[in-house]
Amino acid sequence: GPYFMPHDIPVLSLSNNHEIARNGLWVLGFLPEQQIDGVLAESILKDYDEIAILSDQSAYGAVITKHVTKRLKDFGLSPSSVSRVDGTVGADDAQLVEQLKAFARYKPLEDDELVDDIPPPYDSIIIAGGADFVLKVAPLLSYYDLGPDRVNYLGTDLWANAGLLGEPSLQGAYIATIRPDLRDVFGARYDGLYQARGTSSEGSFLSQLGFDAFAVAASAVSP
Repeated sequence: GPYFMPHDIPVLSLSNNHEIARNGLWVLGFLPEQQIDGVLAESILKDYDEIAILSDQSAYGAVITKHVTKRLKDFGLSPSSVSRVDGTVGADDAQLVEQLKAFARYKPLEDDELVDDIPPPYDSIIIAGGADFVLKVAPLLSYYDLGPDRVNYLGTDLWANAGLLGEPSLQGAYIATIRPDLRDVFGARYDGLYQARGTSSEGSFLSQLGFDAFAVAASAVSP
């Protein structure tokens, strides 16, 4: 941006960080804020308004937490709970477990008591963090009776990878991502083209944005 804009050269960025966008510099990525708006709207339309936020300590988690809080305020709501925990590799797992138990408001069952006899403390949970964080906390939440069979899990397109999509403790979660059928069509055409040329490649998300950027640039210069 700072290298091109003084020369009035427009920039199409593959970023999804809206804070860098300005006149002459556009971001083409699917913004996390847009994704959160989509999953929040789906939850609220279904009258799920007890929404909690579980975040890691990354900048991404902070952005998501801030936006969720702001968007809920627009609906006249506030988060039912906000918890920011350290789920990184090497973190104190015992401390993490205690934090997640507190977040889940977990209490051991009494004699003859069933999990379904105790309503969950939230309708929906936004898990704000990277894939490693989600994979670390989701099984623990399920273990402490707050799995996706009892509460809606809401996530972003960071969840749209094989590791998370196949994770048992995430089945039934709502995520915002590009339509799989459109992504698969692009991926098949992309792979077919580059494999035919003897190179090994795949239609990654950045590849998709690259083609989008070229399409926008081509349309801008077309007579």
